[in-house]
Order: sequence, then structure tokens, then C-alpha cells
Amino acid sequence: MGQTVLVEGERHHGKEISTSPPRDMGD
Repeated sequence: MGQTVLVEGERHHGKEISTSPPRDMGD
């Protein structure tokens, strides 16, 4: 159960960071 939460968290962060970081951190 602990690995499932880490995998979902890393997948969600990868998509949000891949499309949101450039604008949230760039500005």
C-alpha cells in the first residue's frame, strides 16, 4: 500500500511539473 501512494504521487507530480513548472517557476 505504501508503494502505490508513492507511484501515484510521482506520476501526478511528473505530469503537473512537466506542464506547470515552466510557467509557475518561470514567472
